[in-house]
Amino acid sequence: MHKDTDWANPPRRRHGCLALIRNEEGQVLLVKPNYKPGWQLPGGGALADEDLLKACVREVAEETGLPISPTVVLANDYVSATPESAEGFNVVFDGGVIPSETPIQIQTEELEGHRWVGLDDLDNYARPQQAARIRQAHSAATSTGGIPYLRRGELAG
Repeated sequence: MHKDTDWANPPRRRHGCLALIRNEEGQVLLVKPNYKPGWQLPGGGALADEDLLKACVREVAEETGLPISPTVVLANDYVSATPESAEGFNVVFDGGVIPSETPIQIQTEELEGHRWVGLDDLDNYARPQQAARIRQAHSAATSTGGIPYLRRGELAG
């Protein structure tokens, strides 16, 4: 749970900003939150009036220490409200490919750890809807290359 979000009174609509970060072997970087079950892509929620790309870059840096500079969206995933979370959208940005030995500094306040996971092993880590989101984003990254993220009609970056 992020300090800047009051989950007792969640926002009416949450904008999740996630990054698909891959290593040379095609595995994806997952992080393990300490406040809910399962593993997920690094990232988090955008603050009020915060650009989604900037939120993704900020959240990934806070959670992993990795400096990413994505400009491409790989997936947009609508998520209906549940008793545990607000309605919202999760935007998955292409966080690029990094060497698996790259140092990752996990934010221990919110995360228990990180792991490189192959697509065939996702179901052992991520909840079904998240595993499906990751597979769709990975497919976009390796086939279509995703879609550009724009700010006022110009490529963000």
